[in-house]
Amino acid sequence: MIPLDLFERYIAAKRAEWQLTRSLQAIGIDTIAFFEQYDEPENALLEAVFNEVQRETLSWWLYESPRGAEGDPAEPHMWEIDGPPIYLRNARELWEYLRTEEVS
Repeated sequence: MIPLDLFERYIAAKRAEWQLTRSLQAIGIDTIAFFEQYDEPENALLEAVFNEVQRETLSWWLYESPRGAEGDPAEPHMWEIDGPPIYLRNARELWEYLRTEEVS
């Protein structure tokens, strides 16, 4: 697993990218072609660092959860089957959860 400080920097960079993309799209600038060139190497790196379950959780947290890339104040959470909610309110909690999924 990557160190927490590096993971937090990655999350901060993805949030900044998301906010920049949203701001540029709001004024009619399409950024897909620009950022698309980075997708393949980034995905290859993520595959080298995280297993499939971890990557799916990371993707959900960044792009679909209420907290994710936009930093919405809602509390994102997941559930294990028949279990209590698992709160992932910040990068540290997400990192700690991903560590539990290392052997999946």
